[in-house]
Amino acid sequence: MQDEAGGLQIVDVVKNSPADKAGLQAGDHILGLDGTAITGAQIIDLRSKLKEAPGTKVTLQVDGKAGKRGVSLTLAELS
Repeated sequence: MQDEAGGLQIVDVVKNSPADKAGLQAGDHILGLDGTAITGAQIIDLRSKLKEAPGTKVTLQVDGKAGKRGVSLTLAELS
């Protein structure tokens, strides 16, 4: 879900997924990917990037209950 501030709000986190293991939570806001801010049309690019080959390492800039932080994770195959 697109956030009013231009980022992407996480609606749900699958248990034992890379996002879960990295500490992401529903309600967190993804503000950037690998140092690039996420705004407007870049939302589509973010979704495409997150569907890349399993094993790709990314860093998300996130804001949520735990505050603003960088979160590194390795993408896994979607089931």
